[in-house]
Amino acid sequence: MAARPVDWHERLARVLVDASPDALVAVSDDAQVLFWSHGAEVIFGYSREEAVGHSLFDLIVSPDRREEERRFLAETIETGSGATESFRPRTDSVASSMSTSPAR
Repeated sequence: MAARPVDWHERLARVLVDASPDALVAVSDDAQVLFWSHGAEVIFGYSREEAVGHSLFDLIVSPDRREEERRFLAETIETGSGATESFRPRTDSVASSMSTSPAR
């Protein structure tokens, strides 16, 4: 079987990510949103344009939980692993469950 070009794999990955009903979000070390999937738009109610470049904490972490989430992010970056599950607010005030883990 012949090897497929890298761009084919990249296109396939984009299709799979865009088709996923899950919220797939990538953030920088300081929690700035770098990527926001279609699933994230549906689940959290913010468009990709509204989310990218903004703090994940400001978008989907309630003010009373932000310090805890900052500590969790720092620990995840430091150790290279971590997972948590919690409820996140949406623009329409409906809560949704979310699991996080680092990607390396």
